[in-house]
Amino acid sequence: MLDAARTKQNAVFVKADLLLHSKIWQISGNEYVGAALRRINHPLSAFVMIRLVTKRNALDLTDDAQSHTALLEAIMTNDPQAACDRFDTAVQDWLANLRSGVFGQLGQATD
Repeated sequence: MLDAARTKQNAVFVKADLLLHSKIWQISGNEYVGAALRRINHPLSAFVMIRLVTKRNALDLTDDAQSHTALLEAIMTNDPQAACDRFDTAVQDWLANLRSGVFGQLGQATD
């Protein structure tokens, strides 16, 4: 993901992101969580690709990849609380960026 982000290979980045999430859900061993997250993540990945292709409020893919790195480190150290904390932080950051992108575009359209 980091290599794809640094070299601006957006499609490769989104594919690697989806694969990473799929692996994490698989590791969890909870088939229901995996199924629910697949339903959510595929549309979100498509939305991200649309933002990247149209270059509207471009995402910083390097920051996004690095937020995953912190989560992976917590998972690899077998620290559920740290993983939970890092996941919450990553989701909040992603949502803030998403809101900024969507509402920022709406605000500009009405100006």
